Amino acid sequence: MRGSCSGVAVGLAALAAATPVRADEWTLDEAVRVAVQRSHEVRLGDLDRDKAADQRMSALGQMGPKLGVSGKVLRWDQGTDVNLGFEIPDPIKQQLGLDFPSSMHVMDQTTGDLSFTVAQPLTPLLSLYALYRVHGDAEHAAEAARQAKAQGVAYQVAEAFFGLLKLRKARETAEQARAQVEAHLKTARAFYDQGYVQKDDVLRAEVALAKVREGIEQVATATEVTTAAINLMLGRAMQDEFTAVDGYQDPPPALDLTLEQALERACARRAEMREVAHRVEMARAGRLAAIGAMLPTVAAAFNWTRQWGNDFQRKTSYFIGGTLQWNFWEWGAQYHQVRAADRDIARALEAEAAIRDVVALDVKRAYLQARLALTTLETARTAVVQAEESHRIAAKKYEQRVATSMEVLDAEGALTSARNSYHDALYSYYLALENLKRATGEREVGR
Repeated sequence: MRGSCSGVAVGLAALAAATPVRADEWTLDEAVRVAVQRSHEVRLGDLDRDKAADQRMSALGQMGPKLGVSGKVLRWDQGTDVNLGFEIPDPIKQQLGLDFPSSMHVMDQTTGDLSFTVAQPLTPLLSLYALYRVHGDAEHAAEAARQAKAQGVAYQVAEAFFGLLKLRKARETAEQARAQVEAHLKTARAFYDQGYVQKDDVLRAEVALAKVREGIEQVATATEVTTAAINLMLGRAMQDEFTAVDGYQDPPPALDLTLEQALERACARRAEMREVAHRVEMARAGRLAAIGAMLPTVAAAFNWTRQWGNDFQRKTSYFIGGTLQWNFWEWGAQYHQVRAADRDIARALEAEAAIRDVVALDVKRAYLQARLALTTLETARTAVVQAEESHRIAAKKYEQRVATSMEVLDAEGALTSARNSYHDALYSYYLALENLKRATGEREVGR
């Protein structure tokens, strides 16, 4: 196992060395589109849908007439002649004008035949039509399941995308904090050299600066990890640069729908609701197929045959007719198949009710989270203004030597925290809107 892991590590290192790093700017919609196209789960959904479509067409083909051809060529050990067992004297043949041989040729040494058949099922059409409906609804259900997977992929991309925007702002805020702490450290050292403050003021500023630098490194690490994650979702090399286009301004768009409207949209557009509805129809079509299996099997048939090498059969013949086959008593086997199909319908309806509840809870949670995120943003916006003023006052007091270094550093920490909280709240609200789009089925993910 250790050797295998080492091999993987060497392979990844070689890939990183061979693949050039390229910078790229992406909008959220572009990233979602590419991620959905590259998603393995979505591709599996495509295969499931296409398989169901092929099965539907196969069921449609079974409803039409079946055309067939068969034939054979046989080489016997010898031809066949039949001896009549008596011979008419030649004078009598001449007197009667007969040419009656003493033996007859029956079959050539080589014989063969060719048949062309047409068979059209009649009563089985009911079951075949039900089978066509089953696969048709299976195709629609598979497409809905694919859409649900695509919606999930889109939200995962949105989480990483807004996570990168948060980290970018956190980096900017940390750089601002470093500049402020460095400026404070410079002032503290000047005051210390002049004997205005004690050594501990300088030490506190140095410790605060070290913590800020540590925070910058943590942000850089988180950015690298998140960038690698979104690159993998896009089918790109992990080390490729990814620049999220920031078009998300403050104030953001308002939450312009009610919870009831969100629930209505989810019922109409959510992929899971469409999927389970089609599965209900699949169960109903399965019951119709079970009923069709109880009917007698009636089919129309036509046959045309051409043979050679056998003088006892007509060279060409054909027939047209019908067949009937009915197992009218099977000790309730088909009856209980219908009962089992009824159970499938009941299970599908229960699943539909369960999904409806899950979707309703998901929509309500997403709606309330979006509403809470908007409230949090309003609070964070006010907190930044207050923290900036508090820091300004603390810095002025320290310059006038009426405030301690601890008060300035506390104000700087509070300002950094307020700015981080504000940017986190802003992008969290936009992410909450994306989550609400997912919950209501309104996120465009393509087909």
